[in-house]
Amino acid sequence: MSSISRQRVPMALGVATLAATVLALPLAPTACAAQDAPTDTIVYVDGGARKTRAGVVIDSATYDEVKFKAGGRSSTMSGTQILEIQWGDAPREYGPAWRSLNARDGEAARRNFDACLGALAAGVVERDWVKEYANIGLGEAYLMLAAQDSANLSKASAAFELGLKANAKSLLLDRALKGLAEAALAAKKGPDALKHADRLLGEGKKARRPSWELDAYFLRAKVHTAGGNASGASQAYADAERLAAQQAGSAKNPADRTRFESIRRTAAAAGGWVLLDTALASKSSADFDKARLFFQGLPAKFGKVPEILSAVENAMGVIKLSGGDAHAALEHFQKSEVLYFSVSSEVARSLYYQAQAWDQLGDTEQKGARIRDLKQYYPKSEWARKVN
Repeated sequence: MSSISRQRVPMALGVATLAATVLALPLAPTACAAQDAPTDTIVYVDGGARKTRAGVVIDSATYDEVKFKAGGRSSTMSGTQILEIQWGDAPREYGPAWRSLNARDGEAARRNFDACLGALAAGVVERDWVKEYANIGLGEAYLMLAAQDSANLSKASAAFELGLKANAKSLLLDRALKGLAEAALAAKKGPDALKHADRLLGEGKKARRPSWELDAYFLRAKVHTAGGNASGASQAYADAERLAAQQAGSAKNPADRTRFESIRRTAAAAGGWVLLDTALASKSSADFDKARLFFQGLPAKFGKVPEILSAVENAMGVIKLSGGDAHAALEHFQKSEVLYFSVSSEVARSLYYQAQAWDQLGDTEQKGARIRDLKQYYPKSEWARKVN
């Protein structure tokens, strides 16, 4: 999960990802001795171009606007322009903390973010931005550590809440709300997870950040899927597809248009997987026919692009596998892996189901090989987590 936002502060490319998935992590700030007057750097977009304004002192930063002083004069910049903020008085542990998250080292990230908060408490750093940014980062660290100890889920939620208490309109608000939703979902608190997803949707509208709205729809779908609400999940994916299409149509530059078109295709295919999961649960031939026809119709609607064709091959494979034809299923899964290797999410899915097909055929060696490939090349995928 999971990347569709343009704003990074050191922050958020959301994810719809669907992506979900996997969160984009901040870049390291510029260094500045803690005792010196901090000079910050703003990385922003102007007229579609990436620009940098260094030597400023930021007074406040929200998703509405950033207020700062430059050369003794006060200025403002719209929050929607911000790509990244590099804090000049960042504790020395701040950059390593974010890099640890990026490396999936939750314990190192937790230790470094704690040190940042300790520096604030000790007066080594004085500005309160640390309370906001470090707590949200700490929440992500605890969420990562929850895979080994579920007690960290409540610690993650508490950290995210402290971050938002420090700044209710944080430029990292999407990360905090997604984190709160993921923590609630992992704790099997579906209504709470849905509440956070709905708040993200509302804040996205207010902040004029369609990427946050898209993330919220994908979160909604995930929560509904976990709760067995297929119709709710389908609606959420349909909403994401609709919004992505609108954004693609109004995008002012090719890169944005391409990104939103990709999200639109991802949402459409995800809706098909809801249909296929329903068929797998019901064992109904009518449900399987409905899912088959849906996937077979995707290329005509979206074009013969890898994202679509890989999903179609995998879907046809799952249908064959459910019918007991493991050999035919393998042909589809292997096509998805070999022909559309650029679509990592579908390749990971393919490897998972290849292992299932080899298991059905009684070949434990081939099954183990596919699981090893899955863990080695796609360790962060949901499919790798399924076999752990």
